[in-house]
Amino acid sequence: MKITMKFLLILLLLNWANSTMAQNETNFPKDGVVAFYKLTEKPVEIKRVKPEYPRSISSQGIEGILVIKVLVNENGDVEKWEVLKEAHPVLVKYASQAAVQFKFRPAKVDGKAVKVWVSIPFNFMSYSSDINSVLKKSQKLNEKIDKHIKKEKYEQAIKDCKKLIGIYEDFEQKYREKEKKHNQKEKYKKAEIDYWKSTTFTLSLGWKYEMLGKIYREVGDYKAAISAFQTALDINPDNSRFYKNLGWAHYLAGNFKKCIHYSQQALEKNSKSGARFNIPLSYLRLGKVNKAKVLYADAKSFCEKQRFEISEDVYKVLRYLIDQDVMADEAHLILEEVFGLSKSEIINL
Repeated sequence: MKITMKFLLILLLLNWANSTMAQNETNFPKDGVVAFYKLTEKPVEIKRVKPEYPRSISSQGIEGILVIKVLVNENGDVEKWEVLKEAHPVLVKYASQAAVQFKFRPAKVDGKAVKVWVSIPFNFMSYSSDINSVLKKSQKLNEKIDKHIKKEKYEQAIKDCKKLIGIYEDFEQKYREKEKKHNQKEKYKKAEIDYWKSTTFTLSLGWKYEMLGKIYREVGDYKAAISAFQTALDINPDNSRFYKNLGWAHYLAGNFKKCIHYSQQALEKNSKSGARFNIPLSYLRLGKVNKAKVLYADAKSFCEKQRFEISEDVYKVLRYLIDQDVMADEAHLILEEVFGLSKSEIINL
C-alpha cells in the first residue's frame, strides 16, 4: 500500500509542472491562494485520517484510486475540497469525509502563512486487486523510461512508453467489456462498478501519451509527436498543457496556423499558459510582422500586469531565428523594440 501511494503521488507531481511563465514569489494573489511551486516552506501533514472502507463496499468490487484536492488555509486546516481524479461516488464520499479532517503545518512564503492547494491520493483496493498489479508494472516501467531518457536512449524510452500505454489501455478495455456484458444482462449495479474501474488510469493514460509525444518531439519525429499529443487531448480535453504541447509540435512541423489554433485553446483553458508567446511567434513565421509585434507587446504587458517573469526561452526562440537567418531582421527588431534588449544582450542569449 505504501509503495502504491508513493508512486501515485510521484506520478501526479511529475505531470503537473508545466507553465513557462513563473509568477513573482513576493506577489500574493487577491484570493490568498499561492501556487505550490512558489512556496518557500511546503505544507507538512501533521494529521492523516484513514477513510472508511466498509467490507460491504469492497465485497461488491467497488474499488479504485481517486485524488482529492484540498485547500489548506493559513491555519493548516482544510477549507474546501474538489475531486481531481474521479472514482465511484461511494469512494468519493468516504475519501472526502477523511480529507476534510486532515491537518497541516501551514505553507509559507518568506515566513508568511498562505493558502495552498494540496492533492491527497486515496487507494481503495485489496492487495490482490488487478489495479494494484497494474500499478506495480507501471512503476517499474516508469523507472525504466526515466533512465532511458536521462541516457538519451530514446528508442528504448519510446518502446517502454508504448508498453505502459498498452497496459493501461488493456485494463480499460477489460472493464469496458465487462460493463457492456453486465448492461446486456441488466446487471446495472455491476455495470456501474465496471465503468468506474475502467476509468482508474484515464489520467495516467493521457499523461503517458503526452510523455510519448515529448520523446518523439525530442528526436524530431513531429508527425508522431502530433499524433501522441492529439491522443492525450482526446483523453483529457480540459488539460491546457496538452493543447500547448500539441500547438508547439505543429509549430516545429511548420504548421503555424495550427500552432496558433491550439495555443489559443490552451489560453482559453488557462490564461497563464506559456502558449501565449507561441501565437505571435507563429504569426511572425507567417510573415505577419506587425501583428506579431502587437501580440508580443500584449503578451509582455500581460506578464507585467500579472507580475509574471517572462521565460528566457521566449527570447532564445527569437535568437534562434536570427542564427538560422529566418525572419532574422524582424526577430531582432522585436527583441529590441518590444522586449527592450540591447544588442549585447541579444548576442549573449
